[in-house]
This record gives sequence, C-alpha cells and structure tokens, in this order.
Amino acid sequence: MNNSKFRRNKRIFFLLAITMTISFLYFDQFFLNSNHIINSTDSFVESEVIKELKTSSYPQTFEDSGENMNITLHQSYLDTSFDTILNTSIVNGNNFTLPSPTDVFFNSTFTNITVKDIIASNKTIIYEDDGIQAEQVFSFQYAVSFRIPGTGYIENVSLNLFNDADVTSSNLRLRVYKSQWNVGGYSEPDTLYGTLMTGVAIENYDGWYKFSSLGKLLNVSETSNNTFFIGLKDFDDDTYWYFDYDGTGSVDSIDDLDSFYESTPDNWILYNPLSRGSDFQLKCDFIPLNNTPNPEDIGLKINGKKVNGYANINGSGYWESFDVNSSGSGILKYNVSADWWDVECNITQVQINYTRTDLRAISSFQIPGSGLDVAWNVTRNGGFNNFGTDFNNYRINFSIPATWHSSSIKVFNGTDQFSIKKRLLGNGYREVEVLNAINGSYWFLNATSDNEIASIETNPTSIFNYSDIVYFNATFLNFTNDGIINLSVYSPAAINNKLNYSFINSSFGAGLEVYFGNWNISESATKYGIFRIQVKWNNNDSAGFRESTIIINAETSLEILYPMQNVNYDASRIFNMTIRYNDTGQNLNISDADIQYKINDGAYSTI
Repeated sequence: MNNSKFRRNKRIFFLLAITMTISFLYFDQFFLNSNHIINSTDSFVESEVIKELKTSSYPQTFEDSGENMNITLHQSYLDTSFDTILNTSIVNGNNFTLPSPTDVFFNSTFTNITVKDIIASNKTIIYEDDGIQAEQVFSFQYAVSFRIPGTGYIENVSLNLFNDADVTSSNLRLRVYKSQWNVGGYSEPDTLYGTLMTGVAIENYDGWYKFSSLGKLLNVSETSNNTFFIGLKDFDDDTYWYFDYDGTGSVDSIDDLDSFYESTPDNWILYNPLSRGSDFQLKCDFIPLNNTPNPEDIGLKINGKKVNGYANINGSGYWESFDVNSSGSGILKYNVSADWWDVECNITQVQINYTRTDLRAISSFQIPGSGLDVAWNVTRNGGFNNFGTDFNNYRINFSIPATWHSSSIKVFNGTDQFSIKKRLLGNGYREVEVLNAINGSYWFLNATSDNEIASIETNPTSIFNYSDIVYFNATFLNFTNDGIINLSVYSPAAINNKLNYSFINSSFGAGLEVYFGNWNISESATKYGIFRIQVKWNNNDSAGFRESTIIINAETSLEILYPMQNVNYDASRIFNMTIRYNDTGQNLNISDADIQYKINDGAYSTI
C-alpha cells in the first residue's frame, strides 16, 4: 500500500518537472506570440546607448527631396512678311531691328533670316582725280595702289595722261600687280598679276584716257589686304601721268593711295617727290561676278557673319545664327554688309527663338511601401509668367533622369494636362517638351521610376538570440556608385515601433551590393519578437525602399524554488509552488509570464 502510494507521488512529481522543463524549452516561441514581455520599468531603455534611437518612430513610407531639375522656356518671333529692302552702302540704310523680350534672361538661341532679291551693281570708283603735277613714265614704270572690297572683274581703267605733239607716239603698257605688306606700314607691289594692255599709242593728248574692255578677274584671296597696283610704262615717248600730293605728306593714310616707281626690275621704290606722299590719278570700272549673285559671291553678311546661298538659285539666301543675344530695351539690332559696293537685298522673313535657361524646379519623391515604384513630382514653385504677348510658340522643357519610366510621364498646369514630346539627350537625361504652353501658376511633372533596392540580406540567419551579432547586406537593382543609403531596425509593432539600430553609408564602392556593418543586438535591443528592417537609398534622381524582418528571441532560464526536489506528496495534499523565470541576457525577472503545469494525464493549469 505504501509502495503504491509512493510510486503515485513519484509519478506526479516527475510529470510536473517535465511540464516545467517543456515550458522553459518553448518559452522563446511562446514569447514571440505573446504580449507578456519584459516590463519597461525593469529594462535599461533610458541608457545613453539607445536613448537617441528611441525617439524615432517606424515609418511606413519613404519620402525625400531630389535634385533641382532644369527647366527651359522657349518663345519665338516669326514674321513671314518682313519685306525690308536694304542697301549696304547707305548709312542707316543697311540696318534693321527685331523685337526681343525685355526679360534679359531670355536669349536668342536661334535666328533665321531669309534674304531675297540680291542685286550687285557695276561700280565706278574714283580713287584720285585731283592734282596738276605730272611724272614722265618713260624712264621707269610707275604704279599706284587701289583697293576693292571683294572679288570681281576690272573692266575699265582710266588714267589722266599728257603726251605732247611730236613725231613719236607713245607705246604704253598697262599692268596689274599683286600687293604685299611692307614692315614700314604700307602696301607695295608684289609679283605681276597680269598685263592688261600693250602697245597703246597716244599722241598730242591731255586728259583722261580709258583702257577699256579689260575683263580681268581680280581675286582678293590672291593678294594682300584686298589691294592691287596699276602699273604704267611708255616705251617710246614722253607720256606723263598726273598725280596729287597727299595732304599731310603721309603714306597710306585713310584716303590716300600708295605710289611707286620700279628702279630696277622688281625693285619698287616709294614715289615721294619733294619728300611728300603722292597719288597718281586713277578711275576704275568694276563688274561683280554676277549682278544677281549668290550671297557668297559678294561676301554678303549680317552682323559680320556670312549669308548662305541656295544651290542653283541666284539672288537669294538665308542667315542662321546660334549666337546668344538679349536686350532689355526689347530690340535687337542687325547690320547688313557685303564685299561689294551698293549691294541691295530684301529681308523677307525672320524667325528668332528665345530661350530662358536659368530656371529650376524642385523635385521630390515618395515610395508608398516596400518594393513599390518611386513616385516623383517636379514642381515649379510660383509657375511661370514669362511668355510675352509679342511672341508665340510657347514651350516648356523639363530635363529629367532618363531612368524615369517614359510611359509614366505627365505634365500639368493645375488640373489641366498638356501634350508632351519626349526625347533622350544621351547624357543620362530625358527632355520632356510641353507643347502649346501658357503662363500659369502651378506647373508640375509626375513620373515613376524603379525601386532600386532589390533585397535585404541578414547573416548568418534570420532568427537571432539576444547575444547574437547580425550582419546586414542590401542588393541594388542596378549598378550603383553614389547616393546615401540608410538601414534602420525597428522594435516589434506590438511593443513600441521605435528605432533600435541605424546605419548610414554615403561612401560605398561601386557595385550591386552594399554592406552595413554588424549589429550587436545586446547593445540596443531591449525587447524581443519580430523586428522590422528598412533600407532606404536615394541619389537625388533615383531611390529605393525595402523592408524585411528578423526574429530576436530572449535567452531565459526557469528555476523551481519550491518545493524542494525529490519531495513526495500525497495525491490529496495541497501545496504551493514557487518558480523563478529570468531573462538571462538582460538579467531581469520576468514577472508576468504564463507558466502552466499538469499532473499525469490531467489538463494544463496556470501557476
């Protein structure tokens, strides 16, 4: 009887011990699914190690600002019936003006001017027709300079000559020479360019003699300073060539010619009678390459830059310029010039594109949840009120990263969506052009891009104990070499959603993976359960946001303090039980845990 009772008591004690042991072994799993956690009053939450971290609450989204995006405004001036006739040789008759925005931040970035009805006339130039002095051209050849603005034909040369009445007629030779620049600061004859006439006989003559129908092409690219020399020599008689002294005795002043004599073959000496500069009398008739020339034939220019001709179409052309100009007066000035005399033309059509490039728009983004696309917004604060009423073809160009999804791009002014054109610029950006833009107070662009954080990895596992160290890595969707990346670990939602650990890396190497260092859990965690990990990254034009979880278990011990071990009780006896349940990692008592026991095959009961 006593042996039977002893065996029954022994079985009760044995089952109780097993139940307590099983409760201890499964405490971690129990604890993760229970709100019976360590009291905050018993923890070291306020320690300086984690005090700052606890101030941050768990965010469910990721928002931040991006880079300031470039915005360009365009407006145009177009007049298809400008029809302004100009003459390059008339003072103030070779100028015209075009309107420009008074906003000096608008610059002309492209100008197209159509030129028609180009006429280049034949021209007679009187180089010198004064003076009563004369020099005999029998002993030496004499020469005088003349300058032309561009390439053309010399048709007639008129010289003021004298030949007395004797038995011998003249034997005149007329030549043209190239020019070269003398270091003394004047032009002098160079090599022979052509013989215009020979064997010209005059007798008992006093006056202007015309050497006509010469038809000699003078190409200014084959001489120096657009200057040639007319040389005259009489081989048989005493013909004289009239000249005039320079007013100040200078050589090559603004309205003076340079005169020379050939002392020996190809040895030219300045002709300075009485030590004064002199100009032989000279008149010339010139013919252009074409009286209705291509602009290139006569060096037609606008603001000093050439007008281009059309193939196989004489008498017309166009002028294009990408020069940047602006004017606070609202007027841009233009001047027409040519390498020929008295060129007339008609400015029939003008177009100027004005561009403003100093504007910026603020960009921001939001990622509404882990792994979702990035939603971008680019807003111009205050909108635009820069388009002028004298202009048209208003356009707005946004420059945005090429990685933003093309199909997602939309542009609005307030609630009104506008048509757009898109093109890749080849420099990592895409241009979004808003057609038929208007002044407006709320212009913005919306787009999306990929979430660049592909995954978060923890090593060596995803379940950790309080004394473990966690190693974090993240993997990018695309190769990345810049930006700021941040890893944060938050306490379980059932506890307080507070930040436990944070790591920021702004100087990681190029690649697809980034390492966040290691987290010693015991240094900052004071709770246990499912912790949320967040990784956030952005480089101002791309972004990523992803979440993952890890499980942190407590390290605990369960000790029976009473009754003593190996004590037997009768089945009917009531006795007290004392258990010590301890968080060994933080050395804290666990006072509100649920501990159950059972005897034999009975149901579990709570202590």
